[in-house]
This record gives sequence, structure tokens and C-alpha cells, in this order.
Amino acid sequence: MKTNELISLMHAIAARIEKEKDYLTELDNVIGDGDHGINMARGFKATETRIDGLTTPAEVLKTVGMTLVSTVGGAAGPLYGTAFMKMAQTLAGKDEITVNDLAFTLSAFSYCNLVVTHSTSENTIDAMRALYEFYKATVAYNTPAEE
Repeated sequence: MKTNELISLMHAIAARIEKEKDYLTELDNVIGDGDHGINMARGFKATETRIDGLTTPAEVLKTVGMTLVSTVGGAAGPLYGTAFMKMAQTLAGKDEITVNDLAFTLSAFSYCNLVVTHSTSENTIDAMRALYEFYKATVAYNTPAEE
């Protein structure tokens, strides 16, 4: 995935969160303070004006992360913002994202969320295990066999 494709993806994510903000807020009303959709829509909308013209995937993800930290209230800003910044660290020096990079980056994202939330729930551990297995399978599939 090239940088311009990642930027397009981030714009698509922002549009989808905007479209679903009422639903996200409705879900948050059940267990939270009912502002998750509104906060995430505000944060991702702010990213849109900041990512156009960036030249590397790491710059895009770092900018998204820093923007979320500074614009999304509650725990979600630091949680998602830090995860995007950790993903950016895994892509330092790369001009595009390979399948292996994507798998590793998603692992970093999930691990960051696990650490930040201090989650030990069985569902979270199962999700992490599945992501790790996906990462291993991706690496195995994309690594040429030794001759």
C-alpha cells in the first residue's frame, strides 16, 4: 500500500465513523457516557486536513495518532492515538506498506490496545492470539522457501 492509498483509507475511515457516529454513541450509552461516536468523528475529521500531502505511511499514521490524542476526549483519544503512533513506529523508513508490514503493524496496534486497557479478558486474549496467528501465517506465506 502506497502512502496515497493509506491517505485514501484514512479518509474512508473518517467518512465511515462520521456515518456511524450515532450508532457508536448508542453503543457507548449502554456502558459509557455516550460520547464515543461524537468524539471519534471529531477526531478523525481533524485528521483529514492534516494528512493530505504527507509522503510516508509512518508520517500519516503518526499524524493520525497525534491528532486523535489531541482532539478525542475520554480514554479513546489516548488509546487509539497511541496505537496509531505505535503503528507508525513499525513503519519507520518505509515508503509503502507490504502485507508483512500490515500484519506486524496490526499486531502492534492490538498489543498497544491490550496494554493500555490492561485487559486480561478472555475475549481480548483470544483476539490477540488470532492476530498473532494471522501474523505468523502471513509471514510464512510471504517468505520464500529456502532452497
